[in-house]
Amino acid sequence: EIVRKVEEAKQRREILHLMIRERNQAMDHFIQIYDRNRKSYWLGLALVDSKAILKKVEESTMQKRTKMWYILGVNLAPLLRIKNVPTYIRSLAQMMEEFDFFMSNRFNSDSSSIDVLGAKKVSVNLDNEVEAVKAKLHKVDNQVAYEFLQVFNVPCDLDYHQIVFALCSTLKKIYSQFTEDECVSNKHMFETITKLDSRLKTYFFGILSKEAQKHAKAVLREHTSELDSIFKAWEPHLALSPVASPPSSPPRQQFPGLM
Repeated sequence: EIVRKVEEAKQRREILHLMIRERNQAMDHFIQIYDRNRKSYWLGLALVDSKAILKKVEESTMQKRTKMWYILGVNLAPLLRIKNVPTYIRSLAQMMEEFDFFMSNRFNSDSSSIDVLGAKKVSVNLDNEVEAVKAKLHKVDNQVAYEFLQVFNVPCDLDYHQIVFALCSTLKKIYSQFTEDECVSNKHMFETITKLDSRLKTYFFGILSKEAQKHAKAVLREHTSELDSIFKAWEPHLALSPVASPPSSPPRQQFPGLM
């Protein structure tokens, strides 16, 4: 039994370390891509920049995202002050549960402000290290009451690049806390972390990764078509008999290369 538990903890540690490494690598890519003063290779394959990516994103969509990420970031940051690991993980789970509700029911993408819930504060037990984490919405007088989530009016447009940088910085610190021993030894903490990661992928990682990858594919397709034109120019010479000598100089064309 002891050997089995040790092996399970080892597997959980490997999964967590892989998840943290992949998320940190993704955030490093995002930071480089959304630096206005440079271009960056996406996964080492294609040279991309944020201007080209955002040209294909509607302004209303960008502003909706920046407000969503702003609210997410300002609610994640205060939780970093929690030193007790089980309480930290449970607080994250509860806040994300409330954020899910807000995004599904209260987020107003057509307004310059964010709808604010006049929620009453509730208190929940967050320090039980044995039971599974069961984040849930609380109601007071038939109204949803937020324990952690705070929502603000946003009276102006936010800078897309700065919000990406700020949220990446916060998330790097959030993920760094998942290396604590309790996150591995306690299977409930581990399961909660993987669920949190899945939610963050939906709200942030997946959005930026999909757009960067889509743009990188378009860049590669463009360069591939240039390669096709070069090969077509060579076709008459490739049709020569095997004993014939190739031309001394191939047809010249401008080709910037794959990268």
